[in-house]
Amino acid sequence: ARLAQQEKAKVEREKSEQEGTDKKLEKFRKAQEQAKKKKAAVEAKKLLTQITDCTNLVEMVCKSGHCSLETGAALASPLCAVQRLETLANVTEEADMREEEDAKKAVALLFEIRAALREGREQVNLANA
Repeated sequence: ARLAQQEKAKVEREKSEQEGTDKKLEKFRKAQEQAKKKKAAVEAKKLLTQITDCTNLVEMVCKSGHCSLETGAALASPLCAVQRLETLANVTEEADMREEEDAKKAVALLFEIRAALREGREQVNLANA
């Protein structure tokens, strides 16, 4: 009976140690995630200020209660390189800053560029068929 009691105490002690380790690991993961998010926020703010030369070319146009982004000038500009836009979109998402106005503009531009590329590929495929 004494051996069983000692064994039970040992199992409970090991379980308690494991729970403590799990809690420490979870706390470390959360701290690591917070640090990563904070670093991404700093980077996103930096990128947002750097890309205003592009996003200033995007205008909000409202007609009859319907608003849309006018992106023609931005799409034609070398200031709005796809790589810059993708980097900004990725970093702002990582930093939970997708609601920033310039981030929204960059995402809208990326969407239009990707849609145009997809449409262009489809046209080429149709022409080759």
